[in-house]
Amino acid sequence: MFARLLDQHPDVDGVFFCNDDLAQGAALEALRLGVAIPERVSLVGFNDLPGSAHMVPRLTSIRTPREEVGQRAAQVLLGLLDGISQHPQVDLGFELVVRESS
Repeated sequence: MFARLLDQHPDVDGVFFCNDDLAQGAALEALRLGVAIPERVSLVGFNDLPGSAHMVPRLTSIRTPREEVGQRAAQVLLGLLDGISQHPQVDLGFELVVRESS
């Protein structure tokens, strides 16, 4: 799909992926195609998985507090089991981890 995106939209100069796995796959596809990252196109992932810091080039990513997200989700689920209806909207924040892919 990454190759098709670049073929159909040659003016694209950056892609944001909803997770690092997809961004890592695009980086490998770019390598296979000879597409320079970030000179030709920048890549940014989401979740800052450990492998992202070891890609070549290292992947820029949005870091989220995944452990806290899981804890909050578990609290809501436990509340639902106890009959407590919750509709919390919680901002846990994020961090842009800038590396060489952007």
